[in-house]
Amino acid sequence: MNIYRLFCLVIFFLGGVVACTESQSAQAMQGKQWPQLAMSALYPTVEADKENKPWQLINVWATWCEPCRKEMPMLENLASALTAENFSLILLSIDTDLNLVKEFTLRYYIDSSVFITSRDEVEQQLSVLSYPMTFLVNPEGEIVKVYQGVREWDSSLMIASIKNIINEPVNTNSQ
Repeated sequence: MNIYRLFCLVIFFLGGVVACTESQSAQAMQGKQWPQLAMSALYPTVEADKENKPWQLINVWATWCEPCRKEMPMLENLASALTAENFSLILLSIDTDLNLVKEFTLRYYIDSSVFITSRDEVEQQLSVLSYPMTFLVNPEGEIVKVYQGVREWDSSLMIASIKNIINEPVNTNSQ
């Protein structure tokens, strides 16, 4: 009986580690259009901005994912640092318990837009197999960069890197 419990704990632990490790398949999304996902706003007054499409950093996360929780304050700091830019932070949770997500956003003072979608939808449409996964999407809806795993989003290097991408001139010469 003790061996069975140990086996179950090992399987549970490994499952969590696999869920929060890097995925190569999401990298294939770079250069493609952001898909139409079935998602709803955590708070009804928040809607996806369909008219004014700024650069969007879309973070796919879950409350049960420790690396996701770790980077959340850094993402909020990044959003604050880039308020003058044509930039918005979207937090896309795959949690099934809305109350848990609401509690999390209140506890950690999350001011960014939070949306909920299903894990199946994210895995099928975006090839996300690990969390957190973050996508930088340009105003035309193209995924220009995929970030796997935790990042130091509020570091001066990361802020400068994202500013450089956002402010890079668009090549209008057709070849």
